[in-house]
Amino acid sequence: MFFPAEHLTTGDIGMLGKRMLYKRSVMIAVAVVALMTLSAGVAAADSLKARFTAQGTDISTVGLHPDFGNVEAEFKFKGDDITSINIHTFNEVVSGSFGLDAVTDCKEPKKNGDAVCDAVSAALDGMPITSIHESEAKLKVTVQPEFNPAFAYLGAPEVIVGTLKGKLNATLYVGALTGTADLKIRSTAPATYACFDALGQITGGFVEIDNCQNPGFLLVPVDLHVKDSGSSEVAGAGIELSGNIDVTVDSQLFAYTTGEVTIKKGKAELTD
Repeated sequence: MFFPAEHLTTGDIGMLGKRMLYKRSVMIAVAVVALMTLSAGVAAADSLKARFTAQGTDISTVGLHPDFGNVEAEFKFKGDDITSINIHTFNEVVSGSFGLDAVTDCKEPKKNGDAVCDAVSAALDGMPITSIHESEAKLKVTVQPEFNPAFAYLGAPEVIVGTLKGKLNATLYVGALTGTADLKIRSTAPATYACFDALGQITGGFVEIDNCQNPGFLLVPVDLHVKDSGSSEVAGAGIELSGNIDVTVDSQLFAYTTGEVTIKKGKAELTD
């Protein structure tokens, strides 16, 4: 459901990858040291659990994995009109970072002091978060393919508009922690899609929508507004975190990407 990273130049992708890798590596190293230090003094205690909320994450990157990303689209018709499109997307990537004070309202048994809550803050505050996922969504078409001058800057001859409903399964990387998430996808505003000629069979750019019924063409959102909600769990470096997660994304291709991740009813437990 996200635009392909192939739209970036090779140099852009390389530089972005180096920056993200360097930032992620440094922050993960800091997090691991902090978590090991915090858990070392409390490893023998019982009931090392807490409840927490984390919010204020900035979403900065949305796209297909440049090497493994792909989209399959199945069109449904009534007469000549497209009624819906089933969109199956592989290896979508969403990334951002938690704010420095992302963890709020953390509570634990008094006998633990602040051991668990300090560990939760060390695991999440300021940490990068990346989701690599597979999604299945249905675009219920509300506007048939047509030229839209708002997306003329993309060179798209036409776009199609509708509302999204679906689900995704993600592998999560949060600082030093890894885990999974299962989320439901819902539109918060109409989504606009265009058809991208990924293999250069016609132009190597955007082409007419009906081409996306064929292999090698990617149906991608050029204007996307969604809220994904469900459950998540991650673990590593002596701590396990789980909770209800909400992810909002508002993105227009080559114009802006904003969003937020919020963890509610979070549960934390020190494991070492």
